[in-house]
Amino acid sequence: KLRGSRFIFEDNQTKEENKINEDYGWKIKIPWGWEVLRNDTQNNFFWMGSEYPYRWISVRWDKGNYIDDELSIGERVWNFPLYNYKSIRFNDHKFKLDKIYFNEYKAWKCSGIWESNDSLDAKGGPFYSYIFYDHYSDRTFHINTLVHNPGKSKAVYIRQMELIAKSFKSKFASKGI
Repeated sequence: KLRGSRFIFEDNQTKEENKINEDYGWKIKIPWGWEVLRNDTQNNFFWMGSEYPYRWISVRWDKGNYIDDELSIGERVWNFPLYNYKSIRFNDHKFKLDKIYFNEYKAWKCSGIWESNDSLDAKGGPFYSYIFYDHYSDRTFHINTLVHNPGKSKAVYIRQMELIAKSFKSKFASKGI
């Protein structure tokens, strides 16, 4: 993973990363070639992506701790694309929810298949979500990754998305607030 990390973050967009850190109190590495698709301060939603093969990653956060109940986590994950992307949904095929550690946080990892709602623009592929509570900022974060590479291998892109997701850092945690 270290080798892949050096490659993917060799020329990242530090100016945009610093802006996110200043605006929200957290940061995530943004590799070269990625663009911000939505930066919605009112709805606590950040979304960025990269061209073909298509890769998207988003971060949503809410005040409070919402990770203690598996049923509510499942509901939050299931409703996430409808509230935030509008044009996609998760399919129950291969849907999986596990307790994990994400960086230093107790977390949930959800994986499965996403698909577009629009029959004229059929898309789909694997997704991974990481949901964790940052007690330093009293916020529950949901980081979602999507890959679309029809008919081709997605494994390398899924690992890259995991590296980007795990680059998440709360500025409150680093200060010990």
